[in-house]
Amino acid sequence: MKHNEYKQLIHLSLYGELNEDEKKKLKEHLDSCEECRMELEQQKNFLMMVTENQNFKVNNELLKEARAQLRGALRSEQMKGFSLISFGERVLRFFSSPPKLALGAVAILLIGFIFGGMFFSKKDVIVQTKKQQFTKTSLLQDNTRITNLQFVDSDLSDGSVEFTFDAVKR
Repeated sequence: MKHNEYKQLIHLSLYGELNEDEKKKLKEHLDSCEECRMELEQQKNFLMMVTENQNFKVNNELLKEARAQLRGALRSEQMKGFSLISFGERVLRFFSSPPKLALGAVAILLIGFIFGGMFFSKKDVIVQTKKQQFTKTSLLQDNTRITNLQFVDSDLSDGSVEFTFDAVKR
């Protein structure tokens, strides 16, 4: 075993977490190593000091005084930082990462809606009959009823669809 592994075993032995084989190896090493014996004594002393001071009661006056000192130190640090920060730096701090991300996302959405409206807006549909030509909006405004819709040529490869229908104005 390496020397550092024995030091880890020392720490574990203080809490009773070693099996019999590890205890035996550690005892043999402690008999021959002065440094590890000193480490064991230091750890025992430390553990004893910690366990003795567990019942320490905090004085309320001492606690109030420490809190007041902390508040004072925090105020002085805030005032120091506040006076040194320029207006531009305050604005940049306002737009820290989360607001920057949200603002960027909103800007991208607006740009997307604008370009989408420009390039993909619906154009007015023209309905052409043998006698007349109608637009979709004119058919809908005049209270026209469309019935008997039949597709004659539904092949979209040429860019047009041919169908027949009966349109009756009410």
